[in-house]
Amino acid sequence: MRTRTIVLLFLTAFIAGCRSTTVETNNGPAGVLTGKVNLVDRNRLQLSDRSGVLVQCVGTSDSTLSDSFGNWTLHNMYHQTYQIKFSKQGYTSWTDPSYTFTGTDTAKYYHSNVTLVAENPMYTIILDELSMPKGYYDAAHRLYVSADGEVVAHTSDAIVSGLLECSCYFGHSPSIVRENTTSYQYSTFIEGTANITSDSVTLLSGRVSSQDPNKFFTAFKPGDTMYVRAYPYLLQDKFDPVTGNYYSDSVKTQGSNVLWGVMQ
Repeated sequence: MRTRTIVLLFLTAFIAGCRSTTVETNNGPAGVLTGKVNLVDRNRLQLSDRSGVLVQCVGTSDSTLSDSFGNWTLHNMYHQTYQIKFSKQGYTSWTDPSYTFTGTDTAKYYHSNVTLVAENPMYTIILDELSMPKGYYDAAHRLYVSADGEVVAHTSDAIVSGLLECSCYFGHSPSIVRENTTSYQYSTFIEGTANITSDSVTLLSGRVSSQDPNKFFTAFKPGDTMYVRAYPYLLQDKFDPVTGNYYSDSVKTQGSNVLWGVMQ
C-alpha cells in the first residue's frame, strides 16, 4: 500500500507542475487593447465612415473590425510582442512590426493616428502606333535628328487626371521586362495630356528619342529592329504613423503589349 501511495503523490505533483507550465506560456492574464484608425480618400480628406478596417495580430487568430468612428478593440492580449496589421480592401495597409503589450487590463494603442489612404485606380497601357526616330552622325560625329519618333497609346480605363506618365523601354528583343535592366538598351518617360475620347479609354502620345538622343542613336543603328514596351508610372500616397507624415511610393504595374519597327 505504501508503494501505491508514493506513486499517486508523485503523479499528483507532476500534473500540478504541468498546469503551472501552461499558465506561464500564456504570459499572465489576458488583457484588452483599444485604438482608433482613420480612412482618407485620394485627396487626403478624412472619411466620416471609418468602419470595416481589419485589425489583426499577425500569426494568431486574434482580429477585429473597426466601427464607423474607427474605434477597434482586441481581446485576449497577453504580455508579449505582436505584429499588428491594419488593412481594408481598396486602401493601403500598414503593419506595426513590433508592439509589446504590457497591460493586464485595458490598454490604449500608442499610435492614435494610424491612417489608411484610398488606393489609386490601376490601369494598363496599350500601345497602338510606333513611328521610328531618324538620325545620323556626320564625319565629325555630330548627331543630326530629323525625327524624334512617336509612341501612341491608350489606357485600359478612363483616367480623370489631366497628366499621364508611362515609362517606355526599348530593346533589341521583344522579351522586355522592366525589372531586368539587361533586357532593354534605352528607356524614357513619356508624358501625355489625357484626351478622354469615351467612357472607357484615354489616349496619350509622346516622343521617343528627344530625352537623350545620343544614348538612343548609339544603342540603335540603321537596320536594327527596335522593340518597345510601356509601363504606367503610378504613385500611391501612404501615411506613416511613426513620423506622422504622408509620403508617395511607386506602384508595381503591368507592362503593355510590344510594338516593333526597323531603324532607317
